[in-house]
Amino acid sequence: MANKKSRARITELTWTAHPAKERPRATILLALFIIALEIGIYFSFQSLFVVLLALVFLVASLSAFIFPTSYRLDYEGVTVKGVIFRHTRPWTHFRTYYADKRGVQLSTFVRPSRLDPFRGMSLLFTKDNREEVLGFVRQRLAIAKEERLARISATGTRDKVRSKKEPMGKSVTKYKR
Repeated sequence: MANKKSRARITELTWTAHPAKERPRATILLALFIIALEIGIYFSFQSLFVVLLALVFLVASLSAFIFPTSYRLDYEGVTVKGVIFRHTRPWTHFRTYYADKRGVQLSTFVRPSRLDPFRGMSLLFTKDNREEVLGFVRQRLAIAKEERLARISATGTRDKVRSKKEPMGKSVTKYKR
């Protein structure tokens, strides 16, 4: 039965990841760190307003870990919905992916880049959906690549890809004085 399900094409995949719930030891350590930091901030500034402001910034920056994040992969693209944010990107936006033990990074570049966390999208796995997510991502990125190549061959132009002989920017003329 599971074999038939793995061979069938999935049209939509949804799940919710909640790292704080799945990793209780890390959550306890994070809570202790935040408490110690807030105590340190209070003794440094002697202001409850500054302590509350720092707490708001800390919780906002750690919201992907503290609060659940919902993921939706469908034929159109990827949607990541958190408490504070919602990002939607089409599959043609991505070129490749990189998986690790906790998630997959969808990248806009062909090779690994330091800009991947800023331009790409990170999807966290749950305990039991790693292979399902990777299979869906692999399938959709292959289809998006075919669509991109078809669009390039139909228009006769390359889609944001430069050849090696093409200059990278404006030509600059140096003047002698």
